[in-house]
Amino acid sequence: MAERENWPLPYLLATTRTSIRCVPVERARIGLISPNDSRVMEEEWSLVTPPGTTYLITGLMVESVTAAGLEKVIGHIERAAKELAMAGAQAIIQCGTPVGFLRGYGWDKEITARIMAATGLPAIAMTTAVVDALGELGIRKVVVGTAYIEPVNQILHKFLTDSGFQVLALKGLQKTDAAEITLITSDIPYNLAREVYNLAPEADGIFISCGAMRGLDIIDRLEKETGKPVTTSNQAAVRAILKLAGVWQPVQGYGRLLEMA
Repeated sequence: MAERENWPLPYLLATTRTSIRCVPVERARIGLISPNDSRVMEEEWSLVTPPGTTYLITGLMVESVTAAGLEKVIGHIERAAKELAMAGAQAIIQCGTPVGFLRGYGWDKEITARIMAATGLPAIAMTTAVVDALGELGIRKVVVGTAYIEPVNQILHKFLTDSGFQVLALKGLQKTDAAEITLITSDIPYNLAREVYNLAPEADGIFISCGAMRGLDIIDRLEKETGKPVTTSNQAAVRAILKLAGVWQPVQGYGRLLEMA
């Protein structure tokens, strides 16, 4: 793995609901620690972020979405957070759902504590945002679709169970290449979500896990077809960090969670 000193410094993106462009900060400056390629987060978050909100983004360079690959980047989270703080971030979110559940129940909160201690800034982990979203949507019995391989899925299953959820079905796409995951079109997670839901239609709702995988545009459709609430890693995360930064505004058309205040 390349030394952290040679990795890119945070870059600045100002986000509106229709585009991502470089403009002066107006309302909030948010630091985003991306596991690697942040293109899907940028695309999806731009659709629901109020104008004048800017994301500073830096990556952890996850080489593979495996337990070993994820473990390699954990020691760089605080360094990345400090870079974002030095660049002017006002709140920070650690993205990459597996990084947040890798070491089991409570690990996401430890990541948050480390970021806050290193920077003095409010922070949250994507995994925490997911747990909070499931709770807000009233989901206790959940079916889950992921991009991950089975060993990572097993860790997620235990994490959700230990967090108080009943996992009725869980299936992954068996992907380990983060770049490959970003190329997955949203029809694939849609079909995966329908598959796991059909295995357990008594579930309270559906969770699609992986911030590098598209899914925001299929949430409303899935909710209408199943009558159950749906959340994805990106949907939960963008709302959580915008709320933390004090700039959240409810949005229609992307699922029940984003319609909430």
